Amino acid sequence: MPQPLSPIRPDPKRLALIVLTLCLGAAGGTGFYLAHLPLPWMLGPMLVIFTCVMAGAPLEAPNALRPIVIPVIGVMLGSSFTPETFHHLARWGLSLAGLSIYLAMAAALVVPFYIKVGRLDPITAFFSAMPGGLNEMTVIGGALGGDEKRIILAHAGRIVVSISIIALWFRVILGYEVRGVSLASDPATSMTVLSALILIGCAVLGAWIGEKLRLPAPGLLGPLLLSAAAHISGLTHSSPPALIIVAAQVILGSSMGARFKGAGGGLWPKRCCSLWVARF
Repeated sequence: MPQPLSPIRPDPKRLALIVLTLCLGAAGGTGFYLAHLPLPWMLGPMLVIFTCVMAGAPLEAPNALRPIVIPVIGVMLGSSFTPETFHHLARWGLSLAGLSIYLAMAAALVVPFYIKVGRLDPITAFFSAMPGGLNEMTVIGGALGGDEKRIILAHAGRIVVSISIIALWFRVILGYEVRGVSLASDPATSMTVLSALILIGCAVLGAWIGEKLRLPAPGLLGPLLLSAAAHISGLTHSSPPALIIVAAQVILGSSMGARFKGAGGGLWPKRCCSLWVARF
């Protein structure tokens, strides 16, 4: 008679390493947040875990949590759209034209540089060269077959330098206060039960729709599009709670940093230099 399948038991040692990874990532994010550094809850965990794994620490990426938190990021990005979003397109004409020129220059100059000098494959080179969010470029590029490690490396260098300069310019020259994700609740976007159900529906249903439509990175783009539609239509004006967004970013940042485990000699130093030089 066939023997019954034994239940799969989690490895306690691996679970302990995942918990340690997340604790170190949270500590890194907290440190970056208190120091008012750019993108603290993403870059802090990523750089701390990256440093640890490159030093040989046996940390483990919380990959099992990625499919849960990526839709949260998609819903958050979609919540930035409002019914007034497209009313200002006429005012953005000059900026959009400049952005189009920049994108064309990045495609014409940086992508070939990455391919010839950095020896990257075309997909990795494209998503490393194009401007965009670290998480979004990494998730979509990885879903299309690109090398996530090199995409992370290229965008991390660009973000640390460019956003630091922009934040300094806004704070010192223009006198504006530069803030990241605030843990304080926003009364204008207070969460109701109905809003919570709508956002959860955008995350769950959006990921399912993304899979059915075979979108690249369906767990990100599906919830993003559905959340944008819900916010543009006025169905809801709420965003995911800041604490959930912070937790999602810590998990993703820690996971990105842990992806460099075992990559000690392959990327350093020649290719790292070519990746960062091309960004600037």
